[in-house]
Amino acid sequence: MDRLARNQSRGPFLDHFHRPGDCRTRNTEAEVTVGRYEGQHWGVIGAGRTGVAAARYLAAEGAGVVLADDDPGALGKAAEVLADLVEVRPADAVLATDAARWVISPGIPPTHPLVAAVRDSGRGCSDLDLWSAARPALTVAVTGTNGKSTVCAMLAEIFRESGFETALGANYGTPVGELLMSETRVERAILEVSSFQLMYAEAFSPEVAIVTNLAPDHLDWHSDLTEYRTAKERIAREMTPEQLLIVPRELADFAPDSAAMRAIVGEGLDPATVERGASIRDDELLLFFGKRQANLSLADVREKIPFIENAAMAALAAWSTGASVEQISAALQRFEPLAHRFEVVAERRGVTWVNDSKATNLHALVAAVQTAGGPVRLLAGGKDKGLNWGSVIDAIIPSTIRVYAFGESADAIRDAWQERLDVHVSDKLIDAVRVVAREANAGDVVLLAPGTSSFDEFASYAERGLAFREAVASLDQEAGS
Repeated sequence: MDRLARNQSRGPFLDHFHRPGDCRTRNTEAEVTVGRYEGQHWGVIGAGRTGVAAARYLAAEGAGVVLADDDPGALGKAAEVLADLVEVRPADAVLATDAARWVISPGIPPTHPLVAAVRDSGRGCSDLDLWSAARPALTVAVTGTNGKSTVCAMLAEIFRESGFETALGANYGTPVGELLMSETRVERAILEVSSFQLMYAEAFSPEVAIVTNLAPDHLDWHSDLTEYRTAKERIAREMTPEQLLIVPRELADFAPDSAAMRAIVGEGLDPATVERGASIRDDELLLFFGKRQANLSLADVREKIPFIENAAMAALAAWSTGASVEQISAALQRFEPLAHRFEVVAERRGVTWVNDSKATNLHALVAAVQTAGGPVRLLAGGKDKGLNWGSVIDAIIPSTIRVYAFGESADAIRDAWQERLDVHVSDKLIDAVRVVAREANAGDVVLLAPGTSSFDEFASYAERGLAFREAVASLDQEAGS
């Protein structure tokens, strides 16, 4: 099967020798996008927001489209939104051969019968492939286990500071199909891409790809860690030698078969031994790209941004695509961390309360504990996904004085940690908050870093984070009553 058509006339975008504004996207296809898929037969699996956006875009480009889903309610809503633009059918009433190509929504697992049939027939792709076929803007794609949204938000702040019309989308922000239908001329597009999206991607090739980190996650969706990593590596599979792959030092061997230029980010890197990268040195960040170098002060950034490697990756990507050091510095100084990501919600009687509800895997839990420094009173727990809690105990023991486990996974946490850490078990988060409030002393950090998803008690990590904020706020009310 032929891959999605790509703009072969596109020249290299990466040229940080240019002044900001000189490196703007050459939108050579802007006048010929209407009817890109005229007369073609396309299918979309998944009637959520991503699938509906892809279906609408394909129909607008002249394709005949069938939208399939198992959920009658989702299909009904999609039919109302899309009117007569597409044909809406239950997934079990559709065959892989009913369309020449299928966009598979990221929420649909590869074990779904229709997805499996589509992939077996070589007809599947991701909405990311639609983006690369149109290539409407210079694109920075961000993936990884943790920190993706933060890096995307930083990049958006930097690009806007640099005067570029910027769009933020895919897994964070606006769905790809909606971005493709926007009438606004975009010069920089930032796409947060998940392993679910990348697993189905065939021809996606951003100008810059950032991989923040890689740790076991979503293993209830992916068959194993190897499949998870392979999916992540698809971000770089189709990249060319003119494009840039940015990875942390520990992932220097990521996507070894990729043709992309490679840049490394880490502490104390030596430009004499690494050709491209960002070296974190105390309160300074050294950006280097061949013989070109630039220094960026981190003195005013470290206190606001706890995970400085995220800032280094965003800075390197922006500098390599037209932003100046002055613009990067101004944007990072103005940047406010996203909600529920190592968010200090209260300073109460000398105790610091930190909401890191977005720490939904063990890698993020460890990073949060190590960033907090200590002494840490750790609130951990949530949905029981069969995690290996014992695998991280050595990393958290130096900083942690007591653990307050809650939710479905509380017993598993106690069983894994109780021989080396003092663990208190509660049924619900609010109960754990009340216990730790009675025990915390001045100088302690009470850290909500659950280490797993929220779906036993809450609808999302955001709802869990809000519940934590409210519980902490209620402590003062109870004390004053």
